[in-house]
Amino acid sequence: MSSYLDYQQSIIEEGVLEAAKRIGLDSTIFDTEVMSQHYAGHQWVVFENSVVGTVINAIPPLNQSATIPWEEWFVMDGELRHHILFTEKNESSTMTWQGPMDDEDHPKPVLGKLWHFHNAEPTPYLLP
Repeated sequence: MSSYLDYQQSIIEEGVLEAAKRIGLDSTIFDTEVMSQHYAGHQWVVFENSVVGTVINAIPPLNQSATIPWEEWFVMDGELRHHILFTEKNESSTMTWQGPMDDEDHPKPVLGKLWHFHNAEPTPYLLP
């Protein structure tokens, strides 16, 4: 099976496309061959956050998170949000967040690390 088909199967199984529709995000941006190349190695996690509801997460290999971001999409106060988070501060970073290890509103792999982030347009960060 090609890497694109593997990627496509993964985002369907993880509920990314359905979640995108629920939060008002164009789900077709996730289902492209370009996305499969740029997000190779990412773990996709969709879950219900107790404060904001549905959240889509694209988590890179954590040993690369200083230069490849963790991304999350969700709706807060009626507005679609897209956070770009790195484990090292960069020129776009405007805030920080660190989840305690017992946090139940974020994916387990990102907990216990200090993340530097900013709000961005809903378009995936890694697209050219």
